[in-house]
Amino acid sequence: MDPIMMLFLGVAALAIIVLVIVVIYLVADLHKTTRSLRQFLEDEDHSLQLTLREVNVTLEHLRHITEGVTGIVSDVRVASGSVRTVGESLKKVTDQVKHLSDNLETASSSVRANITGIKAGAQAALSVIRRGFSKHEERCA
Repeated sequence: MDPIMMLFLGVAALAIIVLVIVVIYLVADLHKTTRSLRQFLEDEDHSLQLTLREVNVTLEHLRHITEGVTGIVSDVRVASGSVRTVGESLKKVTDQVKHLSDNLETASSSVRANITGIKAGAQAALSVIRRGFSKHEERCA
């Protein structure tokens, strides 16, 4: 065999050995990275489960709060309906009082007119009676 060929085979063998060492190193490093990644994912999964529990508890509290708010809104609707009903009733009462006031004003005008008429009639009657007494006294005297 030729020394150049031997040198070439030696260099090739050395390159293959270096390549195998590098591949073994990369596989070992890849195995270590895979283990580290698996541990990271397990830790994150545990952390996410804890966070998910907290989110569920928070959502449960939020649901209770919204139920309370819904109850309050319902009560406010009932109260506003009652206030509206009271307002409508007050408007009806106000209209009735105004109508009664108008009727009383009309009646008082009518009563005033009747009283004025009765007063005028009474004055006329007294005047006639006085004249009658005056004439009667003149005749008797």
